[in-house]
Amino acid sequence: MPPAPLSPHAILTVSRENGETMSMAVETLPISQAAQALAFPEALLRHLVLAGVVTGDKSTCDLDQAAQVVARLRAVQAPVAGHPILATDAAVKYGFAPETIYRWQEAGQIKLLESRTRSRLFNEGDIALARALADLVGQTPGRSIFPAKPRSGRPKKIAA
Repeated sequence: MPPAPLSPHAILTVSRENGETMSMAVETLPISQAAQALAFPEALLRHLVLAGVVTGDKSTCDLDQAAQVVARLRAVQAPVAGHPILATDAAVKYGFAPETIYRWQEAGQIKLLESRTRSRLFNEGDIALARALADLVGQTPGRSIFPAKPRSGRPKKIAA
């Protein structure tokens, strides 16, 4: 078995006016490897990098910073994970429109825990994660909180 390749490092050096310097090694990894190491969805980590929340580029990210952001997201999500909540209650508590919550569920971004005759109960942990993501990436109208789903590969329909 060949040895694992060494991950690239960058040295960040900060100089103060009084002549003091401080250096820090920053470990960068391909986003796919960082996501695997952190047991976090690659698409979400890539979205955080592209939004500028985690330092990196299209293919790599700062592992330490990614670990801190992922830990913060998990800390928000964990206390309410698996708790059922109505879209209307979630809208009041987390500041999202119920229609947005329904759209996220249909797109597979949040889980539906139970569907009754006239109401749907969502996983509150997923909505809390969405709120934390919105706060990190900066929620503005028209800007996606979750990463876009990959295209199916089919050509767009052309209007006749």
